[in-house]
Amino acid sequence: MPLFLDDHLIESFSRYGLEVLYSIQKELADKLVTPTIAFSAIKKWVLPHCDQLAKDLIEQLSQPGWLDLYEMYLKIDYSTTSDETREMAEIIELIVTFSKLPPRKVSPRQSLDTTYYLITCEDRGKNINQIRYTENGLDVFKFCKYCWRHPVPGRYICAHHSAHSSDYLASYRIKQLFDCYTFEKSSLETFEFLEADYHFSYFLPTKHIYNWLLNRRPNVADQLRSTALPLNDKNIVNSLLKMLQPTHEYHWSALEASRAINNWILRYPELIWPMLLRAETWFELRNQIHHNWGGNKTRGKQTQTNYVLPPVNLAEKWIT
Repeated sequence: MPLFLDDHLIESFSRYGLEVLYSIQKELADKLVTPTIAFSAIKKWVLPHCDQLAKDLIEQLSQPGWLDLYEMYLKIDYSTTSDETREMAEIIELIVTFSKLPPRKVSPRQSLDTTYYLITCEDRGKNINQIRYTENGLDVFKFCKYCWRHPVPGRYICAHHSAHSSDYLASYRIKQLFDCYTFEKSSLETFEFLEADYHFSYFLPTKHIYNWLLNRRPNVADQLRSTALPLNDKNIVNSLLKMLQPTHEYHWSALEASRAINNWILRYPELIWPMLLRAETWFELRNQIHHNWGGNKTRGKQTQTNYVLPPVNLAEKWIT
């Protein structure tokens, strides 16, 4: 089965990139493409054009699935400074996505913003994957699909976004926009960090944390200041958790899980980074469009409705 590619997908490719694609297309034309066959084609045609770091990433895989190949593409695209290698990474993505009809949809094991954070940590020698799970096996990087909070165990949404609530309906309508904003912000900060040769305040510091928030997460800092919770380095992570994920929002069945996650983040404060990114994006998005809450309607004339997030004062929600 060939690659099902429209012209617009490859119009920006260089001559050698098109030659690699043509070779892969010819090899896969009469085959039902499995991950094993795709990986064999990648090693044969893509690997020779990659830089050494990308070659290492490809060669360390063994019997990969589609998800493994897609995450390999993300890692290569993130880590390379070579235009040729980045084009090879794009070819890997095309193979994964367009070797079937309809196109294959592959999602990484976590959101893309979290994926980039994990790759950046790994690049700087911080193996966050070793501490991302609590002692009870709860994933600290598993978030409600509509916000920054952690979901109720066994579900994809938090207690705040229970079905049919006004917040749920508003967040459901702008989920795609929230996802795009979050990924864009994560990508921008990641590449800014790389371009500055790692001399950039990317990671959560151990000192002067509130100053870092003012600079990197200003909307979160504004909300935190309004709560009158402690802002000193010793207590600020606890203050952030009380504001962003107060356990009183959870019923007894989820209370133990939410407390366990909060306590785990207090033990390893660097784990709060993805939560702060998602919260910052959510507040920024809300601040941009909350003045249109409810849509604009005029008597006798139907106008386009703009669904946005209602204003929220978290100062009223935190608990001591």
